[in-house]
Amino acid sequence: MGPGTVANYRSLIDRHLIPGLGRHRLRDLAPEHVDRFLRAKADAGLSRSSVGRLRSILTDALTHAERRQLVVPQRRAPLDPAGHQCGGRRPAGSHHRRA
Repeated sequence: MGPGTVANYRSLIDRHLIPGLGRHRLRDLAPEHVDRFLRAKADAGLSRSSVGRLRSILTDALTHAERRQLVVPQRRAPLDPAGHQCGGRRPAGSHHRRA
């Protein structure tokens, strides 16, 4: 990973992840917390690629924590970058709405 990528990830963590989810202990972080967080970021206008990076960072952190047995493994449905479960049904037209 190059220095620019590291700086970008650090910025996403500092500006979004910690303020948005930092109050939850990793073991107490529920899928609903992550869903709401990602949806709120998308609804606030954060780019699709940035929301996807946030999701990727969270996925990597949770996978790492599971491997280290810091959290109990959970079956997580994959999320799209907007925070919706993949394969799940959304209300008609919801992918076009913006706040």
